[in-house]
Amino acid sequence: MPGMLNRIALCAAVLSAVPLAAQRSGPEDVQLRNDCRLAEQVVRTGEPAPHRGWAYSFITRCPESGPATLVSRWQDTNTDERTLQRLVIASSRLATREVFEAVSNAARNSQSTPVVRIYALSMLYGFAHPGRSVSVQDLLQGRESLRVRVYRVSGDGDRPNLVGDVTAQVEALLSEIIASGGEPSVVRAAMTIRQLP
Repeated sequence: MPGMLNRIALCAAVLSAVPLAAQRSGPEDVQLRNDCRLAEQVVRTGEPAPHRGWAYSFITRCPESGPATLVSRWQDTNTDERTLQRLVIASSRLATREVFEAVSNAARNSQSTPVVRIYALSMLYGFAHPGRSVSVQDLLQGRESLRVRVYRVSGDGDRPNLVGDVTAQVEALLSEIIASGGEPSVVRAAMTIRQLP
């Protein structure tokens, strides 16, 4: 009987240590996991096409698979602009260290198209300056820094900063891109971002 009481006490201790929400696996949890799997598939493959907008919006609700899925999309070196727009929005909503590193690598990768790299540079500006966003279209058009639009992004104060202070890292990456003398449009965008407030 003492052995049985010890086992019961051990089970009670283990169950009380696990949060109540983790002990339950209701239909909502199953539905969330299924929706996350579908969103991950659509974001990674682009199919089925009618669900792309939903998938990029929904993947931000998937704390386990969301960051890895966005990281995989940033590794694509030739992404169309509509997908990049969705990727930027999703990445800003699910801004983790993993996503920051993937965006940095996309900006640095000379094998990526200039459009991908400039979108990544605009994301890096947002990482370094939370609550602000730079016009990607202005960067793509090669406007001078005095003519590039910078926007205040509302609602960012509600989200925790999962990336940390990356200002020095972004500044170093911009300097690296400028010094590389590579693709002129990317170098110009990096110079412009470096001059922004």
